[in-house]
Amino acid sequence: MWDDKYDDSDNRTRNLAIALAVVAVLGVCFLVWSFFSIQGKKEILLDLEQRSAGLQAQLDESVRLEGYDEQTGVLNVEGLKKYLTETLPTLGDKQVALYYVSFASPAKGRSLKSINDEFGHFAGRDAGITFAEYLKSTFPKERFVCARLGGSSFMVFDTAFQSREDTLKYIKKMKALWHDTPYKVDELHQIEGMSLHTTAYPFVASTNAAPDDLIDKTGAINKSIRDLAYFTFMMQGDTEPLLQD
Repeated sequence: MWDDKYDDSDNRTRNLAIALAVVAVLGVCFLVWSFFSIQGKKEILLDLEQRSAGLQAQLDESVRLEGYDEQTGVLNVEGLKKYLTETLPTLGDKQVALYYVSFASPAKGRSLKSINDEFGHFAGRDAGITFAEYLKSTFPKERFVCARLGGSSFMVFDTAFQSREDTLKYIKKMKALWHDTPYKVDELHQIEGMSLHTTAYPFVASTNAAPDDLIDKTGAINKSIRDLAYFTFMMQGDTEPLLQD
């Protein structure tokens, strides 16, 4: 009987020890799990904070660039419409003008499309950027506002239109930079006589026409002459281009 009691006591002791060991192991596992869980949560929170900061930076950049063409830095079409909507009412009966300026042409190797097709997208992108730089240097910001409608189509708003002769002076300067001077695509390739088509649409600032209509009217004149030659220039009211290759 004594032996049975001893064995039972020994079993209980052994079972208790096993139970305590299991509890200890579970406790250690819980502590390890808690540690890595907290670390994981910290990493997740840090990642979320970094993503949030990145998204905020993108938002700030998009707000800054809203209304502007990202490649050239000039206004985009929405930015131009907003500018005209806000500015025209402040100019009263002042004579102003819109100039549609583009290098779109079916001629092989002389337009944005042909550059894209032959030399690739990045060459076309660089051509658009170069064209915009020439445009900005031709039409100083003290008087003119440049915008990109898309692709090879640009527009210039003249806040103080003077005369046909005065406008021709600026058009000829742009022609000398872009059309008359060979355009260097890269170290091995250059293009003679890049396409350049310009139209001028003078009007009184107090007109009730919407910016969309003004832009469309100016563009329509350009479309009617752009296939006549590699270089053309026409003003509203003329039946033939004033300047033409």
